[in-house]
Amino acid sequence: MNDSTPPGPDDPTGVDPTAAPTGPGRPATAPDGGPLNRRPGSGEATWIVELRRLRTGLTDLRSRVDGLARRVEEFTGHHTDLAAVVSEQIAPELAALRQFTTEELNRQAGQLDEVLTTLRQEDNAPVNWPALTAAQARVQWPVLAQWVAEVLVPWYEITRD
Repeated sequence: MNDSTPPGPDDPTGVDPTAAPTGPGRPATAPDGGPLNRRPGSGEATWIVELRRLRTGLTDLRSRVDGLARRVEEFTGHHTDLAAVVSEQIAPELAALRQFTTEELNRQAGQLDEVLTTLRQEDNAPVNWPALTAAQARVQWPVLAQWVAEVLVPWYEITRD
């Protein structure tokens, strides 16, 4: 045997390079009773390659899951910040706006009621000209003429020119 050939299991030195080293604290066999660190056959090699590929895939998956967990944590922080802004700033402003709107609507409704009450009490209520009979129209023409003479012409300074 030349020096470049490693000893095999049949080597007279008795050293099997495929066997795991033994010694204090190192078992001579695997948990299933087989030898440790023996060289795999072709079927086992394929299985080992597949295991390595799966291990790499699991590592990549773990990395992606960790990245997603960090993003969820980040978004949770953003959500908490946004919720604080809404509850501390926007909600009180919205409540004040709602109160102002309600008060303003009530005020304007009161003014409208006053105007309607005034219109009902006046002799000069709006006239629905198309709905008048001929007799009612004869009564309303002089009222309209008086309004034109006393309000419209002086107010808008209408002249015959």
